[in-house]
Amino acid sequence: MTVCIAALATHLESQVIVLAADRMITARRIREYELADQTKLVWHRQNLAVLMSGSVDSLLEAYHNAASKCGQTCTVKELADVLAGEIQAIRRRDVEQQYLQPYNLTLDNFVGRQREWTADFFERLNSSISDEDNDLGEVIVAGFDETAHIYSVEAAGWVRPWDATGFCTIGIGAQHAEAEFAHASYSPKRDWISAMRVTFFAKKRAEEAPGVGISTDLWHITEGGYWYYWPQSKVVQALNLMYTATRYNEIIGIQGDAERLNDVLREEFSVATPRVATEEERKEAEAKAEEADTAAVTTPDSSGIQGVAEGSQPPNTQDF
Repeated sequence: MTVCIAALATHLESQVIVLAADRMITARRIREYELADQTKLVWHRQNLAVLMSGSVDSLLEAYHNAASKCGQTCTVKELADVLAGEIQAIRRRDVEQQYLQPYNLTLDNFVGRQREWTADFFERLNSSISDEDNDLGEVIVAGFDETAHIYSVEAAGWVRPWDATGFCTIGIGAQHAEAEFAHASYSPKRDWISAMRVTFFAKKRAEEAPGVGISTDLWHITEGGYWYYWPQSKVVQALNLMYTATRYNEIIGIQGDAERLNDVLREEFSVATPRVATEEERKEAEAKAEEADTAAVTTPDSSGIQGVAEGSQPPNTQDF
């Protein structure tokens, strides 16, 4: 029950990574609370971080196992790959201990000997093993080697790159956060100050999901190191005010749009109160629509089209 976000951005000719996360922890899958003085981020080195969403204790164990194998000089991709393997190893261990050891089984011989079991026994255990509650969660691995990179390690142990998309969100608030990036037409070419604003707003949008905490930790990473903005910092407090003002303006804007729509309804139908249209009104509206469609269908001048096509220029676009 959380949200963690990473976004690639630029500053002059350099790359920057912006990170955000809440502090919500779920204990025993039923009790939620926010950490008072601890973030959900681990620094592998000064320019490489791991954000965790899910069973933080197990994910932290997986990270320490991976860190001992990778060392401090690994690439971002190497850390993500090794961490994925360690997460799967811990999940395998936990599943075997919880479901298979009582029957003196392991995952390997459970599958290999499945023909020996009754259909009910196999399906019951297989369902327990595959249960989503057994997933440890997800992590974001973000930082620099030769360039900036963002990877996610998903619940099934898949490693996925996000460098082209430019942002990654994990946790129960991920879809809400993604919508904010989509609304901003985000790309990794965005300057880092704008990226910080979009990332913070994405985190605040994620609070609409159940279980996302209201405290926000914010960081930016450059090749040389990182900077941290704690929840009570002036930067985070200013972003909070910006978000509150934006939401207020959106709500006021809805009312303004409704008033303008009301004027259109009165002008076209002489009524703004919802009611069932009469048969005569429906036929009149359909006739007007048909007339408008007929008037819009014209035979284009082929020479004019050709002239425009030859003289036009494509819009200014940016490559990834």
